[in-house]
Amino acid sequence: RDIANIIILFALLVIAIATILGIETYGARALLVRLVIVALLVNFSFLLTTAVIFTTNALAVELYNQIAPDTAFTSWLFGLRFQNDIAGKILSVFNPQQLLLPQAATKVADYGAGDALKQAFGVLTFQGTAAIIIPFVAFVLAVSAFFFITRLVFLWLLIVLAPFGFALLVLPATRGVATTWWRKLIDQSIFAPVFMFMLAITIVI
Repeated sequence: RDIANIIILFALLVIAIATILGIETYGARALLVRLVIVALLVNFSFLLTTAVIFTTNALAVELYNQIAPDTAFTSWLFGLRFQNDIAGKILSVFNPQQLLLPQAATKVADYGAGDALKQAFGVLTFQGTAAIIIPFVAFVLAVSAFFFITRLVFLWLLIVLAPFGFALLVLPATRGVATTWWRKLIDQSIFAPVFMFMLAITIVI
């Protein structure tokens, strides 16, 4: 923020000199109003950026609380008490242990014809499908956890660079960089509520 303020002050100084000397290069006077507005936004950049992040996080938390209400638990690793046990909810609806029980596969096979070959084929198909689904679900959840960790790092970096996300809006030549910063901020911010929404739909189905 301080670096961005120094750049803005230097730009104001250039505009002042250009005005005194009657030089209209780069449309100095036209940039003055935009520069003053950007200067105000730069000094509130931390507040504005965190407001966007907190808003999307609040939506994600609300969706999270709807997935597994009233299932508070304490983490064995850090001793932290969470409001909801989302992992327990996923396990309760998915129940991977039941997929691998021989009784479950036999019950599915009993719906078919009575010959032993068809029942054996049903059991093998059921167990094979379970052997594919369980690692796939574990992989999806592991990748999701990785994305949430990288999201945190990205948001920290975007908060640090927030003043430039506002300051670079002044000139057309640098507006593309500022647009990229805003796009990254929105993408990383809405990832959490979108993921929680899709996870809620998945659990319901």
